[in-house]
Amino acid sequence: MDYLTMKDGTQLFYKDWGQGPAIVFSHGWPLDADEWDAQMLGLLQSGYRVIAYDRRGYGRSSQRTAGDTINTYADDLACLIDELNLNDIALIGHGAGCGEIARFVYRHGTAPVSRIILISPALPGISETTAALSKKRLDTMRHKVKTCRAEYMRQLAEEYFNVNLGSHAPTSGLLDFFWAAAMTSSIESLYNGIGTFYETDFTEDLRAFDVPTLFISGTEDQIIPIQASTMMAVTLVRNATKKFYPGAPHELCLAIPEQITADIYAFLAD
Repeated sequence: MDYLTMKDGTQLFYKDWGQGPAIVFSHGWPLDADEWDAQMLGLLQSGYRVIAYDRRGYGRSSQRTAGDTINTYADDLACLIDELNLNDIALIGHGAGCGEIARFVYRHGTAPVSRIILISPALPGISETTAALSKKRLDTMRHKVKTCRAEYMRQLAEEYFNVNLGSHAPTSGLLDFFWAAAMTSSIESLYNGIGTFYETDFTEDLRAFDVPTLFISGTEDQIIPIQASTMMAVTLVRNATKKFYPGAPHELCLAIPEQITADIYAFLAD
């Protein structure tokens, strides 16, 4: 397995497959880089170099008692890009990973970046206008992570796929995959990540974008409703476009992998 060592000694696990134009993927909370496997395989077979990494505290990367901040996550991404000597890259994020990309742009600029794709983005930040992103809701999430993580992650998997609506019913294998990834990560990082990703204001970060950007969301996202995320975020980004999947849930990468891969390919090839 491949690892990069960050300045503070954190070991960051990453996957780097293929040759050609580079794409770097940033995973959502509470998952890891394997969330992107279907997209990575499809784009690898289309001639791209595909790179995904486990955020510090998640998956196979180091679990430490410090560093769960959005600035640190953005700097880790910058280190990965620098160490792999990447240029003219596409950055693709899902959920909380979109905030990581946004802060990277704000802190490090877009010199090595040609395009950005943000899927089900946790942007621009907390909003008391929707119950899904309210402080009460986030406090409840923190309490459940702390006191009953195993049970809560199973419940959360069903929410990510809209099991209650039945429009994109996941297989038992997908639910197991989600649960296993969430249970592999550091409980402290999962707990801290709720505040890091959902209680950060990314308004100014989004205004710093200056490359073509595509927003993708499901219209029935119950985790981060589009009215409080994509519909707001797209107005802050220059040269931005948006695409919605009718009736689709928050977890698009796993729920409809072929459609997401096709949309990524079309946007990058345009």
